[in-house]
Amino acid sequence: MRSLMENMPVHSFRHEFARHARWRREEDRRAVHRNNEREEKERVRERDRTEGQDAFMDFAFGFVIATDEQIAAFTVKLDAYDTATIDALMENEQRLAEVQAELDALLAKAYVLPDGRRVFKTEDGTRVFDENGVEVKDFDPELIEEWRPHWDEYQNPFEAKGDLVKEREELIEFQNLTDEARAEAGEDGITQERLAELEEILARNAPETVQRRLDHEKPVPESDSDPDQQPTVTGITAKLDMPSI
Repeated sequence: MRSLMENMPVHSFRHEFARHARWRREEDRRAVHRNNEREEKERVRERDRTEGQDAFMDFAFGFVIATDEQIAAFTVKLDAYDTATIDALMENEQRLAEVQAELDALLAKAYVLPDGRRVFKTEDGTRVFDENGVEVKDFDPELIEEWRPHWDEYQNPFEAKGDLVKEREELIEFQNLTDEARAEAGEDGITQERLAELEEILARNAPETVQRRLDHEKPVPESDSDPDQQPTVTGITAKLDMPSI
């Protein structure tokens, strides 16, 4: 008895084989698709689980009370900020005094207008400015004697004083900020999250002259440092009684 395959025409056999191959490919494709779907769902579940854990940890972190050790470490940083700020204020005061002395010497030789303003003409003799940097346009520069100081000579210390006054204001503002942070860190129940926020606020608002001093005081790597000379941080918290400018 001949088998079914033997009785099947060649063209029918080829058609059946091709149909079966297409069916197998489609089954394989569906299997791969189902597997990809399972993997994607697993990735989504894992992502949601991780994000949920992270969100919970972030939420919980906001209620974790800072330890005494963390507050003490933050206080050390505040002391370093205070020391650097006071040093910067002292240097600023000295430089202001030097610049003001230079300005006073030039102002003593300046031409005085009838209204009391002291003025300087430019080197080229075409323009006139008063002691506050305001151009005087209703005045003949030729009336100012050549032996008197020119605006070009006065301008540099004049602008330097303005920069120093601005720097002083920023330093005093930052000093107030560290005072507020110190007071808040001393309150009962301050959280680790808030302590980290205060540290970030101070780092972001530290004036360049303060940050430069802190960077200078950072210890060098142990391999390059002298073990007998370890850097120290002095906890100076006094305030300077700065004179008004």
